[in-house]
Amino acid sequence: MLKMKHLLQLLSVCVALLSFSNTCAQGYKKLRLNLGLGYARFESKEGRIVYFGPSYRIAENLGLRLQLEDAIAIVRYPNQTTFVNNYSLTLNGVFYLNEKHITFLPRGNVRPYIGLGAGIFKPFILDEFVNQVGFDPQIGFDYRHLTVEFDYNFSPKSSYLGVKAGFFIGGGRIPNDE
Repeated sequence: MLKMKHLLQLLSVCVALLSFSNTCAQGYKKLRLNLGLGYARFESKEGRIVYFGPSYRIAENLGLRLQLEDAIAIVRYPNQTTFVNNYSLTLNGVFYLNEKHITFLPRGNVRPYIGLGAGIFKPFILDEFVNQVGFDPQIGFDYRHLTVEFDYNFSPKSSYLGVKAGFFIGGGRIPNDE
């Protein structure tokens, strides 16, 4: 099992390697704040997702995102409905695709991306919160300041599929002075 110390060391090495990139985010602002809602599908139940977090664009096509997420599972019993929280704090590396990678993609406001995150998942199991290390691959796109994303959060005891829509503040195009 990967321990928190090892996870932080791995993330530190990744950040250090990525920071030596020669390219900079020339067409887009570097900082942004992501906010959104979504739908979660657990093994046998449904839920809702609320997320937010800052992101930093390291290069034109590469970003890092710190995300706090709460996937609220809805558990229905014959006489009552219970809401179960599943918290996660992840660091995601995101690779933005452009017309160099996808030839039919027009230049414009649509920016598809793929990403991979790792972090601490804190599902509510048997009346207590349990810390677990997990990861979440993701695919999505940005359109202007809107984001649509599909991801799967893998953790040993509480994995779920997430479909999310949100928006971001900052991080838009830098105006050209032409």
